[in-house]
Amino acid sequence: MKQLGIFVRKRVTNRLATEHGFGFWATGAQLSQGAALVIADPERAATVIGAGLAKLDSLGSRYYFHSIYPCFEAEALLRLGRIAEARTAIDRALAITASTGLIWWNADLHRIRAAVIGAEGDDDDAARDALTRAVAIAEQQGSETFRHRAAADLAALGGPAH
Repeated sequence: MKQLGIFVRKRVTNRLATEHGFGFWATGAQLSQGAALVIADPERAATVIGAGLAKLDSLGSRYYFHSIYPCFEAEALLRLGRIAEARTAIDRALAITASTGLIWWNADLHRIRAAVIGAEGDDDDAARDALTRAVAIAEQQGSETFRHRAAADLAALGGPAH
C-alpha cells in the first residue's frame, strides 16, 4: 500500500512539473514512477525508465540521480530475463559514476552488477567479487542498508558473512 502512495505522489509531481514547464523535473518524477514499479511491474518499469533516460539524454543531463535509474532499469530487466539489456544498463550506470564522480549509489550498482554476472552464466567468482566490492563500498560510505543488501546476496552466493 505504501508503494502505491509513493506512485500516486510521483504521478502528481509529474503532472504539476509538466503543467508548469519544468520538463527536467517532470522527467525525474517519471523516472521515480518507474523505480517504484520495478518489483510489482518490471515490464512497465523498464519501459518508463527507458523513456525517462532517453529524455534526460536529450536534455544533456548528467545530474546526481542519473546513475540510479539505469540501476533500477537493470533490476527490472533482470526480472524479465533480458540479461544483455540489463548488462548494458548497469554498465551505463557505472560509466556515469566514473565520469561524474558521484558515487553514492555505487554499492547497489555493484550488487546489481553481481546479479547480472550471475544471470549471464557460471562466473560465481566475478559475482562474488562484485558483491564483496559492494559490501566494502557500503561500509566505507556508512550505508547499512546497502551493506545488508549486498551481504545477503553474498551469503546466498556462498560468500563470507559480513
